[in-house]
Amino acid sequence: VLPIIELIAKTSNIIGMDVVEVRPLEDRKTEVLAARLIFKSLLYKISNFNEH
Repeated sequence: VLPIIELIAKTSNIIGMDVVEVRPLEDRKTEVLAARLIFKSLLYKISNFNEH
């Protein structure tokens, strides 16, 4: 998933993103994974912004 998000961030102007189906009360792993995906997506967006 991360390579796809990175490619999209490099070739497009991302203006929004949704993370769904996270159940932190029942499964901490999905909560951590969702946080990492959001964090990495923001990093890709920022690095793409700084290149232009």
